[in-house]
Amino acid sequence: MEHRYENAGQGKWTLSSEKSFLFRLLNLEFGETIRIFRGHTSSVTCCAISPDGLHCLTGSDDKTLRLWDLESGETIRIFEGHSYAIKSVAITPDGHYALSGADREPFRLWSIETGETLRVFEKQHCSWDSDSSVLAITADGNQALFVEPGGKAIRLWDLETGRTVRTFKSDHGLFTVTPDGLYLLATTRHGTLRVWDLKTGDNVATLNLWGGITAVTVSSDGCFVLSGSSDGTIQLWELRKHLEGQSDGRYGGTAIVTVGLDHGTGHAAS
Repeated sequence: MEHRYENAGQGKWTLSSEKSFLFRLLNLEFGETIRIFRGHTSSVTCCAISPDGLHCLTGSDDKTLRLWDLESGETIRIFEGHSYAIKSVAITPDGHYALSGADREPFRLWSIETGETLRVFEKQHCSWDSDSSVLAITADGNQALFVEPGGKAIRLWDLETGRTVRTFKSDHGLFTVTPDGLYLLATTRHGTLRVWDLKTGDNVATLNLWGGITAVTVSSDGCFVLSGSSDGTIQLWELRKHLEGQSDGRYGGTAIVTVGLDHGTGHAAS
């Protein structure tokens, strides 16, 4: 079963949206399900956690978005307007607005407080592709990042004009954004991780990761990068040190912690 995760709560818990009508709040330390959320009438496809960590916005094949109270598990609001299955959603850093994408139709900007559609980004006015997915919204709330079909590039998009500001290329297709919305991280097929300054477009750091990279994420404080590899290892890197120029060089080559998984026993070693 396919899972999608969103980090929250200082790394203590996470959300898992599944290819079913529900999603779960999980305790990362013990791997236990804290709460199960039910309400969608078709598969949950995407989720985003509010900046204060109190709410979650989910998208579904049932063509709706739902705002949830993570403490009670109750639905606060239902967002209706899309005509097709929703596949991506992001919340602005101030927590007031959300941007959603659905199959074969324009992106929509929503008021989280009222559930109303504030703007529909029609194709004739915007440089978007209907098959793109929303990745994140920048720290100032004025721009959004969209992953192009196939994951080979990501566009920085001006929400006011609907135009592309900058395009970042990748030959691997794994992307993530730091929690402060200032940096974009993109992997390459050669096992490196490039860090881009979203404001300037500069490649400000490059990390040499090991093995075929299958997943990458950033800690909630923006100080560390966690990468997973096809060789069964998980590596922890000091991102903030590289950004502040305190590393041994442009191509940092030493992970803080490397954990290996024995696929036969399921045991881990570091």
